[in-house]
Amino acid sequence: MQVMSRKSELEKRFGKLYTLYDVADYAECSIVTVRNHMIKGALETIKIGGMRRVSEDALARYLGGTPQLEKLKKDKA
Repeated sequence: MQVMSRKSELEKRFGKLYTLYDVADYAECSIVTVRNHMIKGALETIKIGGMRRVSEDALARYLGGTPQLEKLKKDKA
């Protein structure tokens, strides 16, 4: 029960959260590229426990100006 309340609390604060694999899927690139961009600071992540997550706003900034951003907007609607 506590895990679900923590998840909903985080989603209220950050919006929808994506895994690095989700980001790679949206960006149409490899997970290695996503991790490299995370390390270089081009992709803002949130560490939750031992896992990294990407907020919806951070994903939109990361995809900004690319055709993949439209895919995110369509999936959101």
